[in-house]
Amino acid sequence: MKRKLTLLGLLPLIVIIFTTQSCEKIKDLVAFDVTQSLPDYHFTLDSVDPGAKEETILYENYFNLNFDSVLKANDFNEGMISDGSFDQVQLAIEEPTADLHFGFVSDLYLRVSLTEDFENSEVMAEAHDIQPGDQSVIFTINNNSLKKYLDNRTFHFRITGNVVEELPAEAIDIVMSSKVKFTVKPLK
Repeated sequence: MKRKLTLLGLLPLIVIIFTTQSCEKIKDLVAFDVTQSLPDYHFTLDSVDPGAKEETILYENYFNLNFDSVLKANDFNEGMISDGSFDQVQLAIEEPTADLHFGFVSDLYLRVSLTEDFENSEVMAEAHDIQPGDQSVIFTINNNSLKKYLDNRTFHFRITGNVVEELPAEAIDIVMSSKVKFTVKPLK
């Protein structure tokens, strides 16, 4: 009996909390972040121009994001995804030796674009002060939103860099690893 009275006494408090809180606050309370690894990209760099006066394109490709498994597993639809951004970007030499390193560049940039011409590209991540001997480079993530790219599902990217010297070998096999983080808001 005492328990029923306690529950009945709390009922007005629960009603007040739900009626005074805005819908946005409730939506934000049930939102959650998901981090998804993107496929690794393997490429061979076999030439650079140390005399270039501007950023050099080192590699370009496209991301094809597939959130279907995450959405299906949680019974959500695409309209519930928001606030996407890169969470991690790293370049690494695939089979490092003492002679293979990233010292041929001083800076690296990850640029993304909705189109292949990169007319309106954005720098999503960058790495500076790369040293001779560095066999991997972890990028600093800019907090630029990927929302328009997530809506499109496929978008193009380029790795560009400021080349300061010749490659330390005829060819360098490189892998790019990355992760994106996005928020799922299950309440509309």
